[in-house]
Amino acid sequence: MRAAHYNYKTGDTSRPVIAIYSGKRIVAFIEYGPRVYAFVNRVHDLAEEEEARS
Repeated sequence: MRAAHYNYKTGDTSRPVIAIYSGKRIVAFIEYGPRVYAFVNRVHDLAEEEEARS
């Protein structure tokens, strides 16, 4: 699963959302603030490190 940044409406940055993908299918939307954003970036970094090792 991977996370991608997504907005409800074009040009609306007041309520940013993360779309969670499973393969090419969106499975969930999570509204995020700075703390969630930092957490997701950390998870993303860990996943990339894991891929680089294998």
